[in-house]
Amino acid sequence: MPGMTRVPAAAPALALLVLLAGLGGCSATINPALRQDAQTAARVKTALVNDPALGIHPIQVRVTNGLAELTGQVAHDGQIAQVVALVRQVTGVTDVRATLRVVPPGEAPGGADPGDGPAQPRGAASEPRQYEEPIAPAMGHGLLAVGASLRLTQPGDQGLGSRVTVGPSVRLGSGTGVGLAIGLGWMGTDLYGAPGASAPVAHLRIRPVMAGLGYTVRRNRMSASLSLVGGIALNSLKLPDRIDLAETALTVRHSLAWRPGFSLWIDVDDRVALNLFTGYLVTRPRMTLVEAGEIVDRRVRADSLVVSAGVAYKVF
Repeated sequence: MPGMTRVPAAAPALALLVLLAGLGGCSATINPALRQDAQTAARVKTALVNDPALGIHPIQVRVTNGLAELTGQVAHDGQIAQVVALVRQVTGVTDVRATLRVVPPGEAPGGADPGDGPAQPRGAASEPRQYEEPIAPAMGHGLLAVGASLRLTQPGDQGLGSRVTVGPSVRLGSGTGVGLAIGLGWMGTDLYGAPGASAPVAHLRIRPVMAGLGYTVRRNRMSASLSLVGGIALNSLKLPDRIDLAETALTVRHSLAWRPGFSLWIDVDDRVALNLFTGYLVTRPRMTLVEAGEIVDRRVRADSLVVSAGVAYKVF
């Protein structure tokens, strides 16, 4: 018709392509954390539904930055702990907050028996309750734990001997993720002079004080951590009762130290935790020695494999 503009036949297709491109651009901007939380929530819901005892109860799940928030109802108090224990095992869950209502079988969700008319509260049994850990902080929520460990050191230098010593152990924090790590890998080793010597010329004590970062993964009562710490080693010598003037150690200086390590903590109860650790301490103090009647100054390679087991008390 006169005065009307004819729309090309390809215009609808072009409009559809523009719309799809816009939708594709929007999906690309979705926050990865939100997507991960959604996937975690789906895994939690699947785990609950597949549980024969818990799957029949209406439990709503919301996950925010790994924190699983649970609302709904269960049949008795014991199932609250079962729900929390099950959800803690789901990949992606860092902590659980459960506010669940206990509704015995045959009772209406509002606390009234079916057919009784409007629901009426029936005391604490129908009130939503916040789940509390049965032994807190038994599940590792202690912020500071200190104790002692039995430590075996195996130096790489042939002039140093392996030794078992007792030293302090410290744990800071207990959650999952990156956190501050403290290293007090105190150790001792015997210093030998000439190759093949049967008696040490001195006992070298190494007292590193180190700090750094660690990454912890937690599951129920157990937590595993990888850490890298560094600092200074406060070194000293203990001479034997009989000194060979032709071959002995005179002085040792402090040295820099660093150590990668792996530790496993097991919470026994609300105050006690066991610790297993393995790492590699790198420190090379400079020493003054008498060798073959001459005074020499040299650096000792005290790099050592460290394996320890101990117990710690949770201060708070």
